[in-house]
Amino acid sequence: YIERYGVTAYMKDVVTLLLENRPDKPLEFMADYFSNALHGRTAVARSYRYIRLTRRNRQAFLDNLAAAYTHLARQGEAKGGGLTGADYLLLIEMLCQDFPKDVVASLTQVLDKKETDIISFPLFVAGVNACLIYEEFFEHAEHIFNACDVEGKGLVEQETFFNIIRQMNQTPADLEHETEGWTIPSYVLIDSATAVLDQEGASRSGKLTYKDFIRSIIKVFISRGEPPSKS
Repeated sequence: YIERYGVTAYMKDVVTLLLENRPDKPLEFMADYFSNALHGRTAVARSYRYIRLTRRNRQAFLDNLAAAYTHLARQGEAKGGGLTGADYLLLIEMLCQDFPKDVVASLTQVLDKKETDIISFPLFVAGVNACLIYEEFFEHAEHIFNACDVEGKGLVEQETFFNIIRQMNQTPADLEHETEGWTIPSYVLIDSATAVLDQEGASRSGKLTYKDFIRSIIKVFISRGEPPSKS
């Protein structure tokens, strides 16, 4: 009976995912799995779910990331290509749905991919990690930015703001926050972001917008083409 209706395959899959990801709420995890299996999802939505299955600092995350890419690439191959820029950008927007709209627009601008472009796995990883690795840091940075924006004009002194941000991590490698676990970028990345802004002339007046700050961080990160190292 269970073989005839394909139940065995689903049971094996959900148990495997359960053991690999070890979620805090296993019953809710299984309920969500079967809900997705029952109602079906788009390829992009399924890939998004793979990526969000577990925390980024767990080994299973790398497997899920590969599965997400493979799932989208296979769909593209069926149409004669691979993972398209259209699906990639849609996935990035889903991952960044809690970001301010102008920040998401900046991210897609930095990625600079057309809907018909074929996306490589290294670029896929870089874009996904740009959304996930620093999302908690961006929240803390925004609080600092708002505190520095005493006039409420959406502008801060660039040098002052970056000096404060550098104090969060004075090592050449990204660090995890001691108690909360979110990633703090290295001073090297912050200095590179400053250089990007200077080259672009985005802060000729010495002032900085939060959007330009986020965009510069993401641009440096994407140019690396790989996740940052941890000390």
